[in-house]
Amino acid sequence: MAKQRGHYKITAPNFNMYDPPDGWRYGFPKPYRPLPGEKITDTLRRDGYPDRLMATAEINTRYWCDPTIE
Repeated sequence: MAKQRGHYKITAPNFNMYDPPDGWRYGFPKPYRPLPGEKITDTLRRDGYPDRLMATAEINTRYWCDPTIE
């Protein structure tokens, strides 16, 4: 991941799957496909993750690369 101002910049080419806390309740893990310029919270919301859990999800979401997913 590219480092930017002390934080890691998350970009789609680095990984393609993601799983927020308690994600199994909402159909996660799912393919990570953010729209251009979209924040992780927007992507989570679009994929059905509830707003009430968003604060922890921003920090504690797991990301990985699955070579079987394009």
